[in-house]
Amino acid sequence: MTSYSHIKNLIEEQVQGFFSKLDTDHNGEVTYEECIDYWRGQGVQDPEYITDVIFLQNDKNKDTKISVDEFRKEANKLKIALAFNRVHELNLATFLSQFDKNSDDKITLDELESEYKRIGYMNPKAAARWIFISMDKNKDDTVTMDDLTNLFKKKKGVKPQQ
Repeated sequence: MTSYSHIKNLIEEQVQGFFSKLDTDHNGEVTYEECIDYWRGQGVQDPEYITDVIFLQNDKNKDTKISVDEFRKEANKLKIALAFNRVHELNLATFLSQFDKNSDDKITLDELESEYKRIGYMNPKAAARWIFISMDKNKDDTVTMDDLTNLFKKKKGVKPQQ
C-alpha cells in the first residue's frame, strides 16, 4: 500500500522537476518569457494562451513571476490547465464528434468522462467535470458546437502587467 507521504513526495518531485524545466535561468522564479519559451519548445501551437492560463492561476501576488511556492500551491490547477490547453488545440468539430458518442451534436458529462477514461486519464471524472463546467455556460447539461465556438473564440492575451 502506498502511503500518503510517499504520494506527497512523488508529487513534490514532479512539481520541482517541471518547475526546473520552466525556470531556465535557475533563479527560483519563472518569468512570463521563460514560460512562453518552454511551451514554444514543446511545440504548443499557442504558447501565449497556456502561459496566460498558468500565470492567471499561479502568480498570486501579480509580480509577473512565479515562485516555486506559488507554483507548488497551484500544481493541481496546472494539471487541469494542461488538459484544457489540449482541448483548446483540437479542431472543434473533431472535438465534438470525438466525444459525442450518440451523434446528437451535443456532449454530455458522461460522454466526456467516458472519453477521458478511454484515453487513460488518471482522474477522468475530475477532468471531465472541470472541463464540462467550463464549457456548459448556459447550464443546460450539454455542450454544443455553439458552446465550443463561444468558449474558444480567440481573446486578446492576458499577459501580466509589467
